[in-house]
Amino acid sequence: MKLKKNFCILLTMILCLTSSVPTFAAETGDTATAPETAIPESILESETSAPETVIESETSSETTAPESVIESENAAPETIAETEPAAPESQSEPSQPSISEAYNSMENYAAPATTSSSTPSSLQAEASAIFNSIKDSLPVSRSRSSLSSEEIINTAYEMLIYINLLRTENGLEPLVISEELTSAAVIRAEECQERFEHIRPDGSSCFTILSEMGIPFMSTGENIAIGQPDVLSVMQAWWNSEGHRNNILNSSFQAVGVGLDVSTGTPTWVQIFTGGYTPYSISFYNPSGVFQVGDSLQEQGILLEITFTNGMVGYMPLLDSMVSGYDPNTTGTQTIRVNYMGGYVDFTIEITDPIGAFVSRLYTEVLGRTPDPTGLAEWSQVLKNGQEQGAKVAQGFIDSDEFKGRNLSDEEYVTVLYHTFFDREPDSAGLNAWIGVLNDGLSRLHVFKGFAESNEFTQICANYGIVRGNAQLTAPRDQNEGVTKFLVRCYRLCLGREADENGLNSWCTQILTGANTAKQAAYGFVFSNEFQSKNLSDEDYVKTLYRVFMDREPDSAGLNSWVNVLRSGQSREHVFNGFADSPEFIELCQSYGIQ
Repeated sequence: MKLKKNFCILLTMILCLTSSVPTFAAETGDTATAPETAIPESILESETSAPETVIESETSSETTAPESVIESENAAPETIAETEPAAPESQSEPSQPSISEAYNSMENYAAPATTSSSTPSSLQAEASAIFNSIKDSLPVSRSRSSLSSEEIINTAYEMLIYINLLRTENGLEPLVISEELTSAAVIRAEECQERFEHIRPDGSSCFTILSEMGIPFMSTGENIAIGQPDVLSVMQAWWNSEGHRNNILNSSFQAVGVGLDVSTGTPTWVQIFTGGYTPYSISFYNPSGVFQVGDSLQEQGILLEITFTNGMVGYMPLLDSMVSGYDPNTTGTQTIRVNYMGGYVDFTIEITDPIGAFVSRLYTEVLGRTPDPTGLAEWSQVLKNGQEQGAKVAQGFIDSDEFKGRNLSDEEYVTVLYHTFFDREPDSAGLNAWIGVLNDGLSRLHVFKGFAESNEFTQICANYGIVRGNAQLTAPRDQNEGVTKFLVRCYRLCLGREADENGLNSWCTQILTGANTAKQAAYGFVFSNEFQSKNLSDEDYVKTLYRVFMDREPDSAGLNSWVNVLRSGQSREHVFNGFADSPEFIELCQSYGIQ
């Protein structure tokens, strides 16, 4: 089927091709209606005789109907693996039986012939969750591409997850992603930019890429597409076409490579499938064998590394449908069975409760007691459900009536924070600095926030598999440290006492919202009834203004000058304005971050 270049650019198109060696009967079903953005071509092959005897039949027009091509070839390609090849010489027995085990085959296995109504679109949420759980531990791709290796590997595994969910829901075995096949598929995606069909630019079959790269196979197939913007779009387009869907659900395939090229600005997509392999061993590629209670194994980002007897190695995310013998709600050692291709591998794994351990630690360090079962379960559930993160849960303990009822001194309070959030004893300099912050009028929750958002607590949370998050402080006094310190200073210098919580919050709100300036706030203190009731002499009044507005004791000349101003008949408000408008007070406000 010939496609004009400009037609390829304007329309999204998909093609599929399958081949099998030795003989597999080629079946052409009814043509599925393609999506509006894709024009399908379906090609099925069986190779049973010499390639010169090619029979082609074109049953409809060039742009709207499928084209069926049957090829046969007597001899199998040189790269075809033996039926039962020996294990590679480099393969050794696994040294960690809980992580890697030999494969145990089961005779007379046949996959159940079931069907499912699922589509790629309906599986999007599940596929995304699986991909997000494994994306940080994927093998590095060395495929050449117009994209980065990370983009290629992410694309390949995103597509693999959709393929495997669809296959397992239809009673078929999942596929592995192969580095070699992905490299081949990337080359084919580049070639499809030049010639969008199952023929390579040099005129040879698309399957010659396999022998070129030394990839063994007993059966193979190819799907190609052009124009779809992302993995879900192209998977849905292929799924809507019977020929391409048949490749995705072909029971003889065991491996897939995924290619994508965007060098021209229009994406070309390729899937290359191969089969005819016998598993030799299955390993956990990334995790340590320790898993979290309450979650399915599929949710925990387990990547299987599967070695076949011909030496090929592939990877796949573990799906719950492959696992038996696992109890997600029981901690301790468990033996699970991973079922694959009619055989199985038993793994010994450890199920832990890191979230429960994190919450138990808060009970011990903050409240000084062992957790009660109800409280432990409720706080753990809050974290597991994602309702809250580590810092916010810790705040619930620090701000609890039970903790406040311990009536700790400032030093004892800060020491508890060091134990809880730094996992160590306080150093004297740090202890004194934090006590100083409390002495400046900041709340205990303000100090807690500094500990809860530290790098040390971030690491503690990570050790328990928890996102740290942030503390949430709502009191006005905890919103701006400079404003709070400035106002606490006004309480102490003007009124001679510590700030009351309600008054301090009220004044902080006035400045933070712009309702009052620093000068207006100072006026409120100096001319308050509380200050006026002190009945200060003119000399003591001026001394107070020096301390409030210039942050120093008065010099003799300055003191006498201002006192004489008052004695000459000027009001105390007049003298107040002289201090409040001085460069010294403006500079003092700036030191607290107040303009």
